[in-house]
Amino acid sequence: MKEYDRRWQEAGEESNFRTLIAEEELGLLKKRGAKRILDLGCGDGLTLAFLAGKGFDVTGIDYSEIGLANARKRLAETGKSAKLIVGDIYAPLPFADDAFDAVIAYQVINHNTIRKIRELLREIRRILKPGGLFSVKVADGSTYAFTYLDGLFFDEFGSVFKLIEERTFLPVAGHEKGVVHYDFNEDILIKELADAGFEVLDRRHIGCHVLANCRKG
Repeated sequence: MKEYDRRWQEAGEESNFRTLIAEEELGLLKKRGAKRILDLGCGDGLTLAFLAGKGFDVTGIDYSEIGLANARKRLAETGKSAKLIVGDIYAPLPFADDAFDAVIAYQVINHNTIRKIRELLREIRRILKPGGLFSVKVADGSTYAFTYLDGLFFDEFGSVFKLIEERTFLPVAGHEKGVVHYDFNEDILIKELADAGFEVLDRRHIGCHVLANCRKG
């Protein structure tokens, strides 16, 4: 089974990788006149259905067929509609240049090596229209406590990681086993966004995550 399928199959209502767009970002989307929105790594469609309910034309893409099946069920139950696509977000995105007014990526882009993340950021910029909004949230590694023992890292939530390259961990036990994590912090995220051609509009911390809103420069 794909690791992402396993995650969504086991996910409960309080899963810590489910998220919802905040009122600040909803207001920013409306202020900037966004209509066509891509939910990158949409999972079970929580954010997708919320945005559809606000009248946006939304598309979701995710690697997990189980996650997307859950999204279809959520949309059907709420009477909302969205375009859903099974796809690997770290492959070239199956969308035309300038296809979206906004891209939402919450707790998703950090699940690969920095080389693949940089490729993804370039793809996100490509599919955004000029001046389009990119709202991104990632875990801030500086907020976590790790213990190191016998070549492995142990976090406060019971997960066990091994280092596979600089700032890049592979969980070998715990609820995210097999899903690569890149260890972002706020400074790294802002630098990578700027290097990819985004203008950062604002940023803030939400618990152990850092969120940045930026526009395609």
